Amino acid sequence: WATKKARMEAEARMNRNNILSQLLVNYYTFGVLAFSIWTLVSEDSNMSLLTVVASVGLFGISIFVSAIGYREKALQYKESYLSLNELEFELKSLLRNKQVNEEEAVSRLYNAEKKYTEILTKSENHSDTDYIKVLIKHNMKVSSEDVIKFYIHKVGFYIFAILLIVAPIILTVIYMRGLE
Repeated sequence: WATKKARMEAEARMNRNNILSQLLVNYYTFGVLAFSIWTLVSEDSNMSLLTVVASVGLFGISIFVSAIGYREKALQYKESYLSLNELEFELKSLLRNKQVNEEEAVSRLYNAEKKYTEILTKSENHSDTDYIKVLIKHNMKVSSEDVIKFYIHKVGFYIFAILLIVAPIILTVIYMRGLE
């Protein structure tokens, strides 16, 4: 159950990372294009050079983000938790079935354990923070150290995202003030 829920959290995290990375790549592309057009009008050789460097950097980052494959990982996690859900239903059915003898029950349990292992090998493992989030969301026992780790990770993610969004604006303002 906990693994299935952690995989659900991992899928949501990968989808969030996918959306953020796509938005940032488009945001930076727009910025580079805007500065490229501006350098044509202003004939500022420093800005022209910076724009070329930014274009090459953006190209590399686009390839890197694509290679990470957030969307594909999200789909793998989804497939994993759906398969785990199916396995959970099979085990619940086995527990409810009073007509199954002990030998058959042991055999079916062994097969379920093998299937569980097969399901887990089809995708990479979820992160510790995904599991901790499940524990927190469902009011389960979680150490204060893990709670702190979870919130540090969450705050760190949002600070990093905000910095990636605000940094170009701040750098543009600083550069423009230097031109005055």
